Amino acid sequence: MGKILVTGATGNVGGAALRALLDKGADVAAAVHDPAKAEALRKAGAETRLMDLADPDSVAKALEGVERLFFLLPLHQEMRRWGAELLRCAREAGVSLIVRSSGMGADLSAHYQLGKLHGGVDAEIEASGVPHVILRPCTFMQNYLHLAPLLKETGVLPVPEGKGRSSFVDARDVGACAAEALLRPDDFAGTVTVVTGPEALDNYQVAQILSGASGREIAYREGDIEEMGMFLEGAGLPEWNVHMILSVHRYARNGYTSFVTKAVEHMLGRPATSFADFAQEHAAVWK
Repeated sequence: MGKILVTGATGNVGGAALRALLDKGADVAAAVHDPAKAEALRKAGAETRLMDLADPDSVAKALEGVERLFFLLPLHQEMRRWGAELLRCAREAGVSLIVRSSGMGADLSAHYQLGKLHGGVDAEIEASGVPHVILRPCTFMQNYLHLAPLLKETGVLPVPEGKGRSSFVDARDVGACAAEALLRPDDFAGTVTVVTGPEALDNYQVAQILSGASGREIAYREGDIEEMGMFLEGAGLPEWNVHMILSVHRYARNGYTSFVTKAVEHMLGRPATSFADFAQEHAAVWK
């Protein structure tokens, strides 16, 4: 087996895929945009290749000699164009397998904006003729780590998803599934898999779990979509990103993210991480 290139290697999913591949002794390189982060990965024992998705020459150079590609795009308004360019360069480089991290419900006719964008990228990969695996994870448990400062300050979880339930998944499980797909194309090539946690929870249940793990009272308030938008804009997020994030919240609020699969168990031979276990592991974050 030849070289595997992991995009998004400094993120939650790509980082987990990289670690899993390194642990299994794979010939793997990490594609990174920031030279400072590349240095940190090199110190951890990973080969690195600089890749700027906005620079086709950079993408082509990073893909030289690559046989298999973990294909993850950042949340950016150019993601569809960057995805098409990454796919073109992968084909020209002779990549023989693409493992793509997409999103639950991704489809050109999806019920939410980000799902349509992911679906467009997926459709191009499926039509490319390159053997591929598409993983469509549900909402990541790690999103709640970003809310820790707000929860500490207010004791309130203000996610605008009403009573909608989501089958939250640990990003590390998704990365581990991606690594398995990259290493075992005979088992997984040609598949599209929804990757979820072991149960679907609403945010009332999430707040109870976080309260138990942290030892402090955290209450769920059914936040307002518009208020969340103003909060995100105030935090400095670009308008495009805000719209995409709000589309995901609407999708969950309307009941589309409660589907539960056994994909993690099937691909890894163990149960998916539960939100309760995730909360206990990171209890100090919310205390």
